[in-house]
Amino acid sequence: MAVTPLQPRSAMPLPPLPAHVSPDLGAKAQAALRHLFGPNGQFKSTTQANAAMAILAQPASKASILCVLPTGAGKALLNMLPCLVEPTKVMVLVVPYVALTGDTVRRLKQFRIKCAEWKQIKTSYRSAIDRETRLVLVSAEEASSVEFLKFTKLLCSLNSLSLALCLMKPISSAPRRHTVHTGIH
Repeated sequence: MAVTPLQPRSAMPLPPLPAHVSPDLGAKAQAALRHLFGPNGQFKSTTQANAAMAILAQPASKASILCVLPTGAGKALLNMLPCLVEPTKVMVLVVPYVALTGDTVRRLKQFRIKCAEWKQIKTSYRSAIDRETRLVLVSAEEASSVEFLKFTKLLCSLNSLSLALCLMKPISSAPRRHTVHTGIH
């Protein structure tokens, strides 16, 4: 399956930043958008912009975030921004479908975001951290394994875990709507 590049639909300004958010977070988000989309990179919608800024501010607020976006509304960007804005941290992405994992890895590599699948690094995950991996994809089944939990505890102890992001199964019978939920545990 061919991976189509992310393309902004229309210019959406950044939402107002919450009080606990670093003043340069908006500038970092804009720089990441330009990295991904070129000089005119913008969010697709206000909902996507609000979700992105909430996710980027999440480690400071320690709040859980729930964002429901339909297919094509920009969930992939919500996975990529933290990797670009916090380049010294590792993000964890829990993916429910094997096919989605492969598509996500291809898209991340297309945008030069260093990523790895948990099943490929679980025997040498310390070296994955050293290789500057910015995003680790893990299946829903593996996410609760003892070894994966050790990995996330190691990231926390090194102050290297940016956030944990889960792409959940569809939440209703309506086709093509998915939930994005984040939180540090």
